[in-house]
Amino acid sequence: MGPLAIHALLCAFKSRYQSSFRPQASEDNSSSAVPLDSLSSERIASLRKEFIHDLLLAHLGIISHRFYWQQGFGESYLCGSFVWRVDPLDIVAFQVTHGSLVSYLRTHLRAATAFRRLDWLSSRPLLPDATTEYRGNVWSALMHAVSEWLRVYSITLEDAYGRYVASNRTETHELLALTRLLKPFMTNMLTVAHACGVLSDARGSDVSQNVRVQSLSGLRLLAWLGRQAASTTNRSALPFLFHRATAPFLRFLHLWVQEGVHEDPFNEFAISLNSRFLFRKGAFCF
Repeated sequence: MGPLAIHALLCAFKSRYQSSFRPQASEDNSSSAVPLDSLSSERIASLRKEFIHDLLLAHLGIISHRFYWQQGFGESYLCGSFVWRVDPLDIVAFQVTHGSLVSYLRTHLRAATAFRRLDWLSSRPLLPDATTEYRGNVWSALMHAVSEWLRVYSITLEDAYGRYVASNRTETHELLALTRLLKPFMTNMLTVAHACGVLSDARGSDVSQNVRVQSLSGLRLLAWLGRQAASTTNRSALPFLFHRATAPFLRFLHLWVQEGVHEDPFNEFAISLNSRFLFRKGAFCF
């Protein structure tokens, strides 16, 4: 199997078998039945390590028993979100209140939700049940760029955490230290998610305000991405995505200006031909 086939197979697996997965807590392993005396320092350290591990998996769009993907039956992936399965042992392990841990996780889960939604959106044409019509070359170039950026994002995040663990043995499993480490990643992810219309700019996870982004194509989509890239003060991936999305438009301009060929099969660039104003020789070129 080639890399494209493997990627398509992975997308199909995630779409079919992981969309509605929600782990059920076993009564035998219920945290309420665990005596506090049994929580030794080694056990607490193990709980922290497992929690951080599962949280990092969520940042890469992977479901675990702590962080599952909540999505209504028949709903789009753009309506789903990552949710923390509340476990009192996690609260005890980090020695914080329930409200504090929820506050810490809020941005993490939004970034994780953004990753999974972007991954689904960029992989949608490869899914076997994809029924959406082709949105044009600009949208296709943008989705290809998003898919490429997500792979680089995953590798960079894993590398950053690996170097952090190697140099900070004492704070490896501290949630606050992890939040500081991942803050640039989460900010970048949320910026890209908002620009692509998969996550609102507000605190909630509703995407109703950004549905219009999903309907843009051609020059309108480029104008939206250009404004978002220009208005971003922090370092983000938007300039890279905008540059990749402009490739079809630049190719259209090159063919039109340099060779006199008008090639716009999806009417993305708002330029049409009128044969009445063309000489016979010029009309033959078109």
